[in-house]
Amino acid sequence: MRTPLHFDPATGKRGRYWIGREYKTKTEAERALRKWHTDHEAGTLTLAPA
Repeated sequence: MRTPLHFDPATGKRGRYWIGREYKTKTEAERALRKWHTDHEAGTLTLAPA
């Protein structure tokens, strides 16, 4: 699952991140994506280099 297109202040570029390749089920991946949305909106998201 891809995250929505967003602005990354660290690089100054727009980008997407993949979430879910490391999860066994789609439900686990969807749960991780919801957490990503929550963290992104709260401003507490820490991004690993792609």
